[in-house]
Amino acid sequence: MNFIVKTLPLAELVPDPDNARIHDRRNIEVIKKSLQTFQQYRDFVIRKKDHRIIIGNGMYIAMQELAWTEARCKIADLTDAEARALSIFDNRASDTSSFKESITEMLDMLDPSLLELCGYTQEELSEMKAMADENTSTYNAMIRSEQENIRFVFGKYSFTVSRSCYNEWLSSLSSELVEEEILKRLGVPVCRG
Repeated sequence: MNFIVKTLPLAELVPDPDNARIHDRRNIEVIKKSLQTFQQYRDFVIRKKDHRIIIGNGMYIAMQELAWTEARCKIADLTDAEARALSIFDNRASDTSSFKESITEMLDMLDPSLLELCGYTQEELSEMKAMADENTSTYNAMIRSEQENIRFVFGKYSFTVSRSCYNEWLSSLSSELVEEEILKRLGVPVCRG
């Protein structure tokens, strides 16, 4: 795909009426703060034949509200299907990634005004920290329990074995053993009825 890069009057751009992403008031305010602080660091992507915005619909609204008159654009000759796919991809791509656990530490180091610029409130940061602490506690408890005993359920049989017994069992286990044989190897009395 070839792009032509140009600065165009904002009035020549056509917002996508079927844009997949919803830009609520909070989102537009975050984009406006970003534009005011960093200017336009990302180009619009528009379709050549009608100047429809493929990427940047939220930025378009924010620029209008800030009374900007022009914007940098990458112009591409796209079919309807290509334009739709690129728009959806651009909106979906960030949804499929996740932040490192250290995001709370990174955000915590920022000045409150920069925290807001990143799109987070102090309350959200506090919630994220609490969730991280809770997840760490849950994870540590799970590790501790894994180091102790393991509970098994085989049909109507259930039992708990030590980690060392489990490791010994794994080293000698054959996939052809039936439930009762496994229980016998572990020294668990088999009771029917």
